Order: sequence, then structure tokens, then C-alpha cells
Amino acid sequence: MTEPSAHVDTFCADNLPPRELWPVMNYDSLPDLAYPARLNCAAELLDWAVEAGNGDSAVFHYEGHNWSYADLLATANRIAHVLVEDLSVVPGNRVLLRAANTPMLAACWFAVLKVGGVVVSTMPLLRPREICYTAYKARILLALTDSRVAADCERGMLADSEGIPRAGARVVQFNTDRADGLEAMMRDKPATFRNCDASAEDIALIAFTSGTTGRAKGTMHTHRDVLAITDCFARHILKPDASDVFCGSPPLAFTYALGGLLLPGRSDATLKQ
Repeated sequence: MTEPSAHVDTFCADNLPPRELWPVMNYDSLPDLAYPARLNCAAELLDWAVEAGNGDSAVFHYEGHNWSYADLLATANRIAHVLVEDLSVVPGNRVLLRAANTPMLAACWFAVLKVGGVVVSTMPLLRPREICYTAYKARILLALTDSRVAADCERGMLADSEGIPRAGARVVQFNTDRADGLEAMMRDKPATFRNCDASAEDIALIAFTSGTTGRAKGTMHTHRDVLAITDCFARHILKPDASDVFCGSPPLAFTYALGGLLLPGRSDATLKQ
């Protein structure tokens, strides 16, 4: 990488193809994509939305009530503290997320990126064998899962395909009142968090393909890639404004759903750095 990585756990960089085999990715060819070398996409997408004055605006309409941008930011920050202080996540660690689309899933997604982790979202209907495969391929030892789909996640995460316990593996449930659940762990955490100073080229997420043509493949995407989703199609073609409301059924583990349902289109692409 041309810019020093923030990743302490270098698994992602170690498993990328040699640099000479990469395609040419010239982000400077478009003014909107000329991002700085240090870039945390969670800070640009969420923190900056609140700093720009949108904290009281609704970001999610969910089961009869709303989450504001400020609610989402405070929740993500509290989860980030849990990840670092209680679950020992360091930059570069992969964290598996498993849930149907809920505000808490979104908060977990942002929290993992805030601490410099790598998000690995999974479909809520995957079975233990498939979760086990994903956890093995991406060398994941921590999963955050909705309590309603926790059983299969625990079976897939806590043992290998032969049923042998995986040393160090842990599953934490959310949307639960359990004493060891995520809500209990984050209750007394601060609502502010100092985001990881990531490189724009650090891997932000590993999106696994559906496996239609064979075993699922993990595709790596950088912080720069994630931010470009909002600054290309959304900003120049879709052109959303504050009055638009989007809904959809695909789970966020699909990058199509990620771009269409979670990542906001930005009317002003000026970065806050």
C-alpha cells in the first residue's frame, strides 16, 4: 500500500493478489473520487451527517418508530467502545454480522468500521455449515448476531466443520435483554468515539458471493470503495434529497442492498477532513 495501513491484523493485505495483478484504479480521474489518503468511510458517512446538521433527521423508519442520525451515531459509538474495550477488537480483525435488516445491524456495521475492523455481513438464512465456511475463509473469531437468529450462528462460529471447538471464537447477541448481550455491554459506554485513522486503501468489508457457480468467494472492498458508492450512482444518477424514503427487502449482506438501503447519497461530497 502507498499509505501506511492502520491494520494491526494484516490478514486482508496478506491475502490480496500481488499489486502488479491489480486493475488500474484511478480515482483521481473524477473530482468527486479524489479522496485523501487517510479515510474512514464510517466517519464520512455517519459522523459527518450529524456534524453537517442532520442529527435530528430520521435515518430509519422501523416498526412504528424512527431512529435519527444522532441515535445511530451514538449507538454505533457505544458499540465501538464495546468492540475495543470488552471484545479486544483491533484494526484489521474481521467481525461477522448476522441479522435481518434492523437499526441495530446498521449500528454494528458502522461500529466495526469505526474501530478499523472489517465487516463480514452474512445472510440471516444461512445455515451453520455456511456460517462455518465463511468464518473459516475470513478467519473470523467474533460474531455479532440478532438473538432471533443466534442459534445457527453459534453452531457455525464456535466449532469447525468437524465439530471441534474453535479456540477464541465468540458470539455476542443483540436485540436482547440478556445480561451478556450487546445492549447490556454498551449501556454505560460513552456516546462519542475516536474513529480509527484508516488508510483509504485499508479493507473495510469482505462481501461473500452467493456461491451460484461454486463455493462462495470473499471479495474485498476498501474504505475508498465504500464511499465511492455514494459519490457515483447515488449522487449523479439517483440524486436523492431529504424528502426521499427508501425501502427494500434484500439483506444488507448483499452489496446491492448495502448501497441502496444503508449508504446515504451525499448532496455535498466535500470530505470533512
